[in-house]
Amino acid sequence: MNNKLEDFELFENANKLISQGEYDLALIELDKLEVLFPSSPYSNKGMLLNAYINFLKKDYEKTRALAENYKKYYPGSKDIVYANYLEAMTYYVLIKKPDYSQKDAYTALDKFNFILNAFPNSKYEIDIITKIQIIDNNLAINKLSTAKFYLEKKNINGALIYLKDIYENHSASLSIDETLYLLVNIYKSIKEDEIAKNYAAILAYNFPKSKWYEKSYNIINELEIETDDESWFKKFNPIRLLKNNKMKPICLIAARKNSKGVPGKNIKLFLKKPLIAHAIRSSIRSKDFQKVIVSTDDKKIASIAKKYGAEVPFIRPKKISSDSSSMDDVILHTIQELKSIGYEFDILVNRDCTAPFVKSSDVRGSIQLLRKKKCDTVVAAYKTHLNPYFN
Repeated sequence: MNNKLEDFELFENANKLISQGEYDLALIELDKLEVLFPSSPYSNKGMLLNAYINFLKKDYEKTRALAENYKKYYPGSKDIVYANYLEAMTYYVLIKKPDYSQKDAYTALDKFNFILNAFPNSKYEIDIITKIQIIDNNLAINKLSTAKFYLEKKNINGALIYLKDIYENHSASLSIDETLYLLVNIYKSIKEDEIAKNYAAILAYNFPKSKWYEKSYNIINELEIETDDESWFKKFNPIRLLKNNKMKPICLIAARKNSKGVPGKNIKLFLKKPLIAHAIRSSIRSKDFQKVIVSTDDKKIASIAKKYGAEVPFIRPKKISSDSSSMDDVILHTIQELKSIGYEFDILVNRDCTAPFVKSSDVRGSIQLLRKKKCDTVVAAYKTHLNPYFN
């Protein structure tokens, strides 16, 4: 085998070829690395890179075999979590639409959950939690579709098996409110009024603005429940769904276009990066948040925010983007928008774009204080040495 390159040069060549889409040539470089430098640490890394290339080539069987070999030969490697993640991804990308078999979805779910438990706080954690939510929604939709099929066939027992499965195992899915509505409807139809009332109370408690609660309103009245009182459901002691102790907060960074004091301040260069980039990157690196969301009325700011890793799932309306707009309006708008598109969270952290040196430890401490004291809000402050009337 003709070769004049060192181990690290072969490894770097393989990476360059991958970036150019030359996967087969990259594999040749990695084969040289494995044969000529079997004891090199780059040979160790090369096995994972080989697995990644096969993943890109959609050869998932070979990807799994290489990932398994890596775990077998290098059990103490710091990259072992990536080998597990890559293996899980080979099943995740094969997940079919909800109308089809969900075998790969269950396998991916098991492997993702293993990673979360075996490797807590890994750099893949947020991505895995997001993917688990997607799988959870997919499985719930699949089961809901099956339940509806049984209802069409007048097979109530068959439908109840799937609906109760969703309620017990997929309560954080986007299908849970419709599932509760169907449970209320079914138990009312078979004259199990007390059970119907309990499911109705859970629906009202958790989803008071859902269309499925609105559709169930007549059913609830027929159950002789006094619904004039907005908190009627409390006497049934309904449980709070979507409560996940592992759920991480969402970080909100508000950055509007027009600023009178310093025009365009949110994207002005500071230490060679746009000002907003510092808050975004610091929040992501802290690993305290499941998502970093930027609320802005400006497409340019949105583009820069996405470049540095934030999400911009909506554009803020002009009516709450003026000098007179309050931060309360911005926060409430963000919560409503995120909830409407399926984000699940119990804490929202409002991070100031113009305070790039805020310590992650202080943010983390505020979150811990909020949970410990079970209060509604925690506000950070410091003792000023300046006159507040002129600062």
